[in-house]
Amino acid sequence: MNANGGIVIIGVKGNGTPVEIKDIDNLEVELKNYLLKAITPEAPISFSREFAGGKQILLVKVWNGSKSPYVFNGTIYLREGNQTVKAKPDSISRLIIERQKSELHWERQPALGIELEDLDELEIRKTLSDLEKFGRGKAFKEKEVVDFLTYYGLLQNNNLTNAAVVLFAKEPTRYLPQCRIRISVFSGSKSSDTITYDRILEGNLFRNIEETMQFFEVNVAVTSKFTDKSWIRKDLPYPKLALREGLMNALLCKFLHNIN
Repeated sequence: MNANGGIVIIGVKGNGTPVEIKDIDNLEVELKNYLLKAITPEAPISFSREFAGGKQILLVKVWNGSKSPYVFNGTIYLREGNQTVKAKPDSISRLIIERQKSELHWERQPALGIELEDLDELEIRKTLSDLEKFGRGKAFKEKEVVDFLTYYGLLQNNNLTNAAVVLFAKEPTRYLPQCRIRISVFSGSKSSDTITYDRILEGNLFRNIEETMQFFEVNVAVTSKFTDKSWIRKDLPYPKLALREGLMNALLCKFLHNIN
């Protein structure tokens, strides 16, 4: 997190051989809780499971955090090549300067003309519930909306930020037109001059993702074939999780392109 991010693979030997992880459910929960307590400020970490050689392995993904330097058990570390070393004073100074620059990023800038009542309270409550359920960040009670927004940098100096608009605004395109998503289906390839379906989504990020995934499920993810003898369901080579990840990456690239 104090460098370029990366992935830690748990369940694979140095020579690439997968090994069985005993009680992977408890291991994942314990590791999440441990890292949340051991690393400050709160770290951008996610967990996922994959199969390798018929065995389930655990991937711990980290990104280049925007709140560096991150401190682990009272010490700042850096990744240099294949070594993890304690950061020297000049490296710590560089990390602090980079953090100050990141705090000027577009998503942290105040959004003009939007108030708390312009946010989708139901979506915020759902997010608070998911935080408590999955333990992927600091949890807040249902009535602690302001505390939640402040903690995650969505409310700064009593001003909602651009990130708050993208994530939770009822009508985000009133303030940020680039929040729109357009779903188009072409007859043939994308160079075709005939469009068979065209729709504009203008909701917040969570709602747009949900509606786009619903479109995928109906039009892309699964086909079914009915015969006289049986009902056969055939999944196309686009797993739902892969579609969702591709969608998330596309949306992130879209916003980064618009704000840089």
